Amino acid sequence: MTNTARQNPPFNSPASTNETLVNQDVSEDRAANAILQAPPKTHGAALPAALAIYNVILGGAACVVFALLILGWGHEGGVEPGALQTLRFVALTANGAIIGAVIHCLFGLHMHVAVLANFEPRFSGSYILGPWVAAMIGVVLFLIVHTGLFALGTDPVSTSNTLRASLFYSAVGALTGLAWDSVILRFDAVAGQIFGAPGPSFIKLALDRTTPPAAASKDQGPSKP
Repeated sequence: MTNTARQNPPFNSPASTNETLVNQDVSEDRAANAILQAPPKTHGAALPAALAIYNVILGGAACVVFALLILGWGHEGGVEPGALQTLRFVALTANGAIIGAVIHCLFGLHMHVAVLANFEPRFSGSYILGPWVAAMIGVVLFLIVHTGLFALGTDPVSTSNTLRASLFYSAVGALTGLAWDSVILRFDAVAGQIFGAPGPSFIKLALDRTTPPAAASKDQGPSKP
């Protein structure tokens, strides 16, 4: 009995407790490694495919509208030529923003479905509403540029050259759609300078929560859709 007691210490002895803690740590490490090494969650291809088709159709329609506006579709009627020309430039800017945002959305679907395989359905609304939001941002950009609140780095082309001006505003809109987050931050900075908004920017805080740092490595996880 004495030998048995010496070889098998009591349950609550320090040696037994240390062994239990070591085994628990090993089990936790194995569970953590299993989670890290687990393949990314995959979702059905139906939703990403539907979003891609939606963006392709929307982009095609925007290209048709662009062609119609360039060809001078419509008639003046009772509207002054100058006002109608301005409305066409606004429409071209908004339409170009839709095309740029569609390219942005299609590239995002490719990255998060085919490359990173981390597509999350909760971001689907961004792929649906993104082009329309970009169109509104394009209109705001047109108004801000023409009121002189900030410059684009080059003077807008003369509106007397209709074709060149149309291409200029279409290109500005497309760049707006491709980099809508940067444009929104620029708008926010201009508004803060004009109205002197106190405290940190709510828009910047919201974008920082959904956008990974630029210097993030691949080991820190893929970017969110």
